[in-house]
Amino acid sequence: MVAGGNCGTGMSTMFAWFGRIKSSLKQYQSWRQKKKLLSAGSFRALCLEVRDIAELSAKLWSGDDWFQKRVAQINTEMEKLDSLLGRREFDRIPLQKKDELRRNLMRSREELLKRVHNAPCPTDRLQ
Repeated sequence: MVAGGNCGTGMSTMFAWFGRIKSSLKQYQSWRQKKKLLSAGSFRALCLEVRDIAELSAKLWSGDDWFQKRVAQINTEMEKLDSLLGRREFDRIPLQKKDELRRNLMRSREELLKRVHNAPCPTDRLQ
């Protein structure tokens, strides 16, 4: 029998082991990245951004009563969210629910940006 004759299976086992470690590390990195994205600080920044865009769009659409009510509702929701971000209950929310909340905030942000983009000109006069 040749010394090291079983070397092929040992190497494949080692490569499989390294592959599992690499896969585990990638999963861990992905989880950490998602957790950071769904952190209270990240939500607070997004909340402030949505609130600022809502204020701007309210000024641009000052004659639209329905939209003014909607902006007031958005501000109330952002205040509630900001309050929740400072409490321990936020940490207990599952990542899936936080991800859903973040997607909804991003959707609201995009809708507000569209509203700002489509705002009427403040004057009819050519500059």
